[in-house]
Amino acid sequence: MNKDKNGTVDIFGVCGKYKPTWEEIVKIITNYKFYIAFEISFCTDYFTEKFFFAFSNDIIPVVRGGANYTKYVTDGTYVNTQDFESSEELVDYLIQLASDENKYTEILRRKDRYQLYAGSQLLKVYVVFAKS
Repeated sequence: MNKDKNGTVDIFGVCGKYKPTWEEIVKIITNYKFYIAFEISFCTDYFTEKFFFAFSNDIIPVVRGGANYTKYVTDGTYVNTQDFESSEELVDYLIQLASDENKYTEILRRKDRYQLYAGSQLLKVYVVFAKS
């Protein structure tokens, strides 16, 4: 994404220049409009704390994973990379969305209508092992 349109994606954590604590991340994200919540595994219906962290803060999650997000989360409360033909198209959309205050805040308002509850079915992870 950084290659498209001279994008500026700041990377924090193991692959980035700086690995902040969770407390620092909460403060850092107030400077951003989007949180890249890409999953490391593309398993059916699997998404992790990356999504939930962004969803519970005033930032729009940008998701990429194997889950059918609309099965669990209201459409229009996040940006799904699968809705775009290319990373360039995604970057164009994010740039446009970031510059359109009304459209951006509408997504945040829609997202704020929902609340995450720890321990709900939504947050449980099930692992199935095949018998040999």
